[in-house]
Amino acid sequence: MEDKHGLRIVLEKKVNVLWAEYTQCQANYNRATEERRALFETLKARDEQSVVEIERQMIRLREINAKIAAAKAKRNRILEEFEEKNTLLREEREKLGIHFMGLKAQINQLHEKQHVKLTKMTIIASDVRKKMDELNKRAEQIIQIGEDCRKLETEEEKVLPFYTSCLSQEEEEKLANEIQDSDDKNVKSVC
Repeated sequence: MEDKHGLRIVLEKKVNVLWAEYTQCQANYNRATEERRALFETLKARDEQSVVEIERQMIRLREINAKIAAAKAKRNRILEEFEEKNTLLREEREKLGIHFMGLKAQINQLHEKQHVKLTKMTIIASDVRKKMDELNKRAEQIIQIGEDCRKLETEEEKVLPFYTSCLSQEEEEKLANEIQDSDDKNVKSVC
């Protein structure tokens, strides 16, 4: 009897454990089912909204297609009306293109001529600079020789290095301008 009683206690414990597992499983199932049902309801509501939105967009697309068809018809009418004008404009554009190419060729020729002139002027300027450098060297040599000679002169042989000009200041400026003008004319004639 004790064995039966012990077996009964063990079986009751197993039944209680199984009952607890069953209740837990049922609660989990109910919770999962409730969540899925809520998700289903949400998706169903979204689906209904999507259907309404699709219908609205379809109506809008039909309206847009109608507007596009009307615009195409209008464009075709306009194209037919203005085809002659477009032809005239194309011809005018071609003429202007030819004229532009002629002007571009003239500009290129002028550019080449100016480039040649600039090259000549550069060469002339380089030659003038070299000659001026040579003249400066000679002048420095002459001045150096003059200074060396002056050092070697005795008191009786000494002479003033530069004489004062007998021209007035206005006459000296006029003479300088004339020299400058003649130099400019020489440079222009070379170009």
